[in-house]
Amino acid sequence: MCLPEGLMNSAASRAYYAMFQAAQVAMAVAGFREYLVSGLRVRLAADYGPAGVNKKTVQRLVYRAASFVAAVEEKVRHGSAIE
Repeated sequence: MCLPEGLMNSAASRAYYAMFQAAQVAMAVAGFREYLVSGLRVRLAADYGPAGVNKKTVQRLVYRAASFVAAVEEKVRHGSAIE
């Protein structure tokens, strides 16, 4: 609806969030529920929060990122879709 009305920034934002939400569903189906959402929350706190993030939070995020990336690499290596 935004694109035909010439609202380019809004159209871009909504297109991105459609992809983001689809990625969340794909990750949940693959067993990585909420990783992307919690990762974004931590990234925003790290980049913009006045206090930053603590070591335990970062350790958890790094572990989740590593396990997710490893699962994707395994699926790509074997030529199969992420389930």
